[in-house]
Amino acid sequence: MQAPGQTVQRSAFLLLSVCAGLMGVGLIFLEGGDTQTSPPALVTQINPNTASLGELLNLPGIGPARAEAIVSYREAHLHAPAFASLEDLTQVHGLGPALVRDMAPWLCLDETPVK
Repeated sequence: MQAPGQTVQRSAFLLLSVCAGLMGVGLIFLEGGDTQTSPPALVTQINPNTASLGELLNLPGIGPARAEAIVSYREAHLHAPAFASLEDLTQVHGLGPALVRDMAPWLCLDETPVK
């Protein structure tokens, strides 16, 4: 039998999981009651050097304006690749270090997952 606090905690996690699933975000339940976001299981990592506008919209924190900014930056910097490192993404208007760090689990550069 579970303690009342554990039941409430599990119920909250289930509700959060359903909401996250609707948004395309996976959650991992960690022992101790913590949750951690993880890349969606059905979505492969995204390479910002080659991703379409639609693919970029799957990244956390990226809406239409930021996705357009990434594509515009990429098109203006035709050297290959436009993004050789995570730091290069901070050159895009609207992408700061914290957002780039949050997106890292979902990114790959030159077919190599970012760690």
